[in-house]
Amino acid sequence: MKKILGAFVILIILGSVSFMFLSQELKDFINPFIAEEPVYVQIDHVPDDTQDRYDYTLTGLTAKGDEKTFFSWG
Repeated sequence: MKKILGAFVILIILGSVSFMFLSQELKDFINPFIAEEPVYVQIDHVPDDTQDRYDYTLTGLTAKGDEKTFFSWG
């Protein structure tokens, strides 16, 4: 029983430490307590082509009309 409990505690510690090293965007994607808000953007320029990826930094509008900055990569 002590071995099972010890293994469980070690797994919890390893999971917590590995979660600290995730990027902020991935943490926000995993976290169910962060509310999602749709942002509407229009692509009006060519994206930055860095390291075989396309990076966008766009200004968009929420449904209420507030301006938000939108970051995307892919």
